[in-house]
Amino acid sequence: MSKVILYHNPSCSKSREAVAALKSEGVDLEVIEYLKSPLSEQELLSVLNKLGGDEEAAALVRTKEPAFRDHKFNVDTKASVAKNLAKVPRLMERPLALYNGRAAIGRPLENILAIVRVDGTEVKPADKPSTESTQTAAAEPAAGATPAGAAPPSRGRGKVSAPATDVDAEAAAAINKKASTKLATKPATESKHADAGRVTRSGRTTSK
Repeated sequence: MSKVILYHNPSCSKSREAVAALKSEGVDLEVIEYLKSPLSEQELLSVLNKLGGDEEAAALVRTKEPAFRDHKFNVDTKASVAKNLAKVPRLMERPLALYNGRAAIGRPLENILAIVRVDGTEVKPADKPSTESTQTAAAEPAAGATPAGAAPPSRGRGKVSAPATDVDAEAAAAINKKASTKLATKPATESKHADAGRVTRSGRTTSK
């Protein structure tokens, strides 16, 4: 793994955030306090070439600093910027990161993380979704769902229907037999009562 070089100013909150973020990434990090160890003109030219040359030269200069009014210079060319930042290093924008031939200014911080993560090799495992967890979640049915191949529960007032058994079949057969016996004996009884209750024309009841 290549080393990430961060040009840092500890008094700058953005710069401190960059240090913390890179440490959390677990990269091989070298922090350089550029006010104590300023970049040379040649080093600054190299940085500017990595940033994009003349088009990005102004981005490396803190033009809103009061010191810039005292040391105004042309910020449209990398040669002018490199020459003047070597003289007045506090006007260099921070945090500045170098990694694998690329450079980025951490405003926003994502610019630095983008060049560090570009290969995908520096991203911590915690940043990637777990394949095992994803497969487990997909295999587990949702709460209340009916597993594949299983019969759905009965909707009869919350009760679940039980499968028919041999005992149930025998009981049903016995009930049907009893009902048939009653139906067979009922006509004979009714006929007997009907004969006993016949009335003659004279109004008298006859009996056999």
